[in-house]
Amino acid sequence: MVSTPKKGMLLQFSNHKKVYRITDFRISGSNVILDFFPSLRTAVTTANTVKFAGIRFNMDFKDRSTPLSSPTFNSDGFYSEGATLELREAI
Repeated sequence: MVSTPKKGMLLQFSNHKKVYRITDFRISGSNVILDFFPSLRTAVTTANTVKFAGIRFNMDFKDRSTPLSSPTFNSDGFYSEGATLELREAI
């Protein structure tokens, strides 16, 4: 591990795409013991690595309706003020 984990940091295991948030940690000898939320969706072993940076989320729209039925754009190509999207993690 490159640095000490902190509460609130995100992590992802190498064998699946779910992203977790660290809720607590403790160091016991040379081991770092992590508590995280939510519970594991897929079992992990010591062969799996833990990623703390460069995590990519798989996202989907929170509801299946079209989020922006008639979007307007600024001259720089960005959505105009007031455009919002509600996303959720897609697993």
